[in-house]
Amino acid sequence: MLKLPSISYLRHSATAAFRRFPLVLLSALVCAAVFMWIVHRESSEGGYEIVRLMFTSALGIPLFLVIALAIEQTACAAAVRIACMAAGLVLLGLYHGATIGTLTQNHYVRYFQLALAAHLAAAFVAFIREARPDRFWQFNKSLFTRFLLSTLYAYVLFFGAALALSAVDRLFDVKIKGEVYYDLWIFCVFVFQTWHFLAGVPEIHSPQLSASDNYPNGLKIFAQYLLIPLITVYGVILYVYLGKVCVTGKWPEGLVGWMVSAMAVGGIFNLLLIQPVKEQDGNRWMRVYEKVFYASMVPLIGMLFASLYIRVRQYGFTERRYLLAVLGLWLLGVAIYFLARKAADIRRIPQSLCALALITSFGPWGAYSVSLHSQMARLERLLVKNGLIKEGRVAKIEGVITFADRKEISATLDYIIRNHGLDPLEAWFEPEWIAGQRKEFIDHPTFFGVTRHSAAAFTKLMGFDYAGGRSGGPSAQHFYYHADRINREMVVDGFETLAVIRYGHDTTSLTLMGDTCLALLDRERGIISIVRLPDAPLAAIDAGAVARSIWERPGMEKFGHAADFSDLTYDTETPTIRARFVFERLNGEVESDRLRVTNYSGYLLYRRK
Repeated sequence: MLKLPSISYLRHSATAAFRRFPLVLLSALVCAAVFMWIVHRESSEGGYEIVRLMFTSALGIPLFLVIALAIEQTACAAAVRIACMAAGLVLLGLYHGATIGTLTQNHYVRYFQLALAAHLAAAFVAFIREARPDRFWQFNKSLFTRFLLSTLYAYVLFFGAALALSAVDRLFDVKIKGEVYYDLWIFCVFVFQTWHFLAGVPEIHSPQLSASDNYPNGLKIFAQYLLIPLITVYGVILYVYLGKVCVTGKWPEGLVGWMVSAMAVGGIFNLLLIQPVKEQDGNRWMRVYEKVFYASMVPLIGMLFASLYIRVRQYGFTERRYLLAVLGLWLLGVAIYFLARKAADIRRIPQSLCALALITSFGPWGAYSVSLHSQMARLERLLVKNGLIKEGRVAKIEGVITFADRKEISATLDYIIRNHGLDPLEAWFEPEWIAGQRKEFIDHPTFFGVTRHSAAAFTKLMGFDYAGGRSGGPSAQHFYYHADRINREMVVDGFETLAVIRYGHDTTSLTLMGDTCLALLDRERGIISIVRLPDAPLAAIDAGAVARSIWERPGMEKFGHAADFSDLTYDTETPTIRARFVFERLNGEVESDRLRVTNYSGYLLYRRK
């Protein structure tokens, strides 16, 4: 008979988890509170400072877990424990201080690196001095299964509570704001899930970690009958592709490096899952499979490096290419280690990867310094080649610059501004002009608008049009119009329904007055067709006409122009409906007087006649 835990047992477990991991739970509570604050804020002013605080507190969750597990393993005095916790707070403070400045994508990449290192350290920190791979495996199995269980409980709690709130809203006409559902999700994921997970973290000296037969059947089925076949099929596909490369002589490019690394990492994870049972009778094939897998990784890693070499030779290092190179070297090292050692220690996998994540996150050898140096050198070569640097400062173009060079300069500026901000470019431009661009950079809330507008301003100062993104050809010019952040009054009189279309592409689904509809974008004609499924056309929105009306105005800024809603509005009528589309964002390109719309978002007002 199933015995359910009592209320007192649950209270005792929650209290014990708090006493054991107080700073972990405090970090989770702070992170959740800051996240809720972000959701409820009405102004974007000072938003970056709040985001910094949220990421700092989120990093504290795995960091203080590592410290707590290390303290338990050493059984040190109370004064030492307090000192270790204080050291963790100092580390968080240093991280928070290091993120001061303009928000860039590299802040998120570095956070991911440090969080990955902390999570990996939690896997092995308690077993640094104990040479018992079996106990190490049992400990991490417990963490893995507890995490899955906590995630399941958290989302069941969220969806159940959300359905209850929705029922109250609909049955009793109690208007529940959308932010309440966000708050509920944040609480379930950051507070409840973290607390439940911590309550199940096994004690370092727990007897259950020494149980040799403690291997769940569900885990065996998952690893043996699901992951192994999937990874094998994926590996065969990559080998067929490698054969195609060898036959055609066309070296791999693009995503193949990440595909190889995903297969290799997934295979290593799977081999870790089956580690305790591969030595059992009847599982000899698992030992053979392990050797074959590591041997088969070597040629695929060679393809990874070939793909990476082509991209680096063409476009230089970026953070992603640098990290892919480091990951490839790590995978090669793991394969050689497990092929060469009969009794390889599985603890070396998280230990080595944790060390690499830390080492590559800072310093002149790190991903960010190497990538910035590579891209700045590439940009300088392009500027010097086209005579755009004179006496150490950027000057206007005097001759003709090829489309290829325009596109390369635009793309490199995009990368530098998006990932490193404006600081690296200060030496080439006047301080006053850079200060103006810095204000423009900070004022924009999204990476897309910030990067493109800033890069376009730089190329305009050099005397040529921005040519980044998906340029149609050498003469293509791009436009990007967005709604003015201040002047945002929208006239809604005479309409029944408002539908929001966010980041509309070629096909976007939406619901209008209970009907499932599609918004279909014809890029060449610039027409957005609203169709009620299965095939009833409702309205046609001429996005191209709206874009051209702004484009053809004398002296109008082509890229990054902030327009009033009145300029971004299109009205249309049919015998059955009246519709108005107000664009929040509209972008595309014009080439030889031919205008193409590539992306949009906005608000559809709709009324049946």
